[in-house]
This record gives sequence, structure tokens and C-alpha cells, in this order.
Amino acid sequence: MKQLPRLGIVVLSLMLLGAACDGKNSSPRTLNRPSPSPQSYVSVVCNALLEWKNSIEVAASSLVTEAPSLEGATGYLKYVLGLTDRMLAHVQAVGVPTPPNGGTLQSDVIRGLVSARSALLRVQAQLATLVAQGPLDMVKDVELPILLAVEAVKAELRNPTSLTIDQATVSDADCTRLFRRKTPIGIGA
Repeated sequence: MKQLPRLGIVVLSLMLLGAACDGKNSSPRTLNRPSPSPQSYVSVVCNALLEWKNSIEVAASSLVTEAPSLEGATGYLKYVLGLTDRMLAHVQAVGVPTPPNGGTLQSDVIRGLVSARSALLRVQAQLATLVAQGPLDMVKDVELPILLAVEAVKAELRNPTSLTIDQATVSDADCTRLFRRKTPIGIGA
């Protein structure tokens, strides 16, 4: 019974990664959509990541104030994985931006976010151990892949090989908030 949800998660991750890498498995709606401008692309990506990160931080602060339990930790991690899936779908749906390296950029961004999701699944496998160590350790292990994903996206969007994407990133308010945020609850608190 436990393998069925894991299999579904693995299949979903592979589908997202496959579609991000070559677009062959994308729906016609995604393939026929006009490419977003650098400003539109950056706005959607940074907004999706900022909402994702904020929602997880709020849930983490609630978890830290509760008595440690496997049930609470399981609910928290399911919530985080659900948020991650929605964020991934949102970023994937924006499409490939117009700059010449837009396909590579979108593929690299999606790959980094799928990697964060995979790290969260590894945390899920260690849930019982983390609950025994306390909620701060669990929150720390959940937030680390999120912080790494945000930093990876920042590196992609601020890459000097795409001046239009870099300029759009610097001028986007959500990107500014996302990339200048303080460390969340579990990391270095």
C-alpha cells in the first residue's frame, strides 16, 4: 500500500522532468502557447517560488509550536509536497521564455525544482527519525532543499549570459523579496 503513493510520486516527478527537458510530453496547449517575455517569465517564476517559500515557512512555524508527533509531521510534509507540486506545475506552465537560451533556462529551473522535490521525498523516508529529534530538526531538513532550490533559481535568473533575464530579475519586486529574504525558522535560528 505504501509503494503505490511513492510510485505515483516518482512517475509525476519523471513526467515533469521529461516535459521540462524536451517538451515532447507537454500538452498541445503548452507547446502552442506563445513564449513569455523575459519580464513575464521572471514574474511568474519568482511569484510561484515566493508563495511556495512563504507558505512553507508559515506551516513550519505552526509545526514548531505543536507537540512533536508523527501525525503532525506527516501532515506537514504532505502539505509541503503538495505545495511543491503546485509550484512546479505553475513554473512549468509558464513555458519557455523568448531569449535564445530560454529552453535551457526553463529546463535548468525545472530540473532544480524537481531536485528539491526529490530531496523532500528523502526527508519523508526519514520522518520517524526526524520526529524523534524534534520539530526544529525536521523543519531544518525540509527547508534546506527549499533554500537550495531558491539559490539555484537565483543563479539561473541572474546568469550574465542572458542580459534580458538578468535585467527582468533585478527589476521584479517578487524576485527582490525572494532573493533578499532572511533565513527561515529551521536554518540557523
